[in-house]
Amino acid sequence: MERVTVTRPVIIKVVVTEDYKKGLAAQLRESLRRTEIELQRLEFEGRRQLMELEKHHPAGVAAARERLAQEKKKREELRQGLLEKLQLVVQLELGTEVVHGQLESLVEVAVGDSWRRLMAVEIVVRDGLIVAIREAGTG
Repeated sequence: MERVTVTRPVIIKVVVTEDYKKGLAAQLRESLRRTEIELQRLEFEGRRQLMELEKHHPAGVAAARERLAQEKKKREELRQGLLEKLQLVVQLELGTEVVHGQLESLVEVAVGDSWRRLMAVEIVVRDGLIVAIREAGTG
């Protein structure tokens, strides 16, 4: 066997611009708004369910309260994480590159090829356009 096709990681980076910061902040605020709505719904439905359980199945009230508390805690942790991310977005410096995600690509390698061909590749995006494709770590 002289050749083989393998996958390698492709790191997607975004150049921080005002538009990027505004868009990311808007996404985070929308997620925060949905999380707040979920918390309110959970609180309302939880109270209603607990009242029903107290009437018809008093033995299940403690377990239901625990489940409700766990669900609320998850949403509150999510909300706190979103708030922290929103604060970080404000602090992003224009022109810096931030990791946005990761994909995979196929690469064919052959006997005698450089090992570096298997290393990660970076795609740099600015305002929705690819501005660079480079081997990871080459700057």
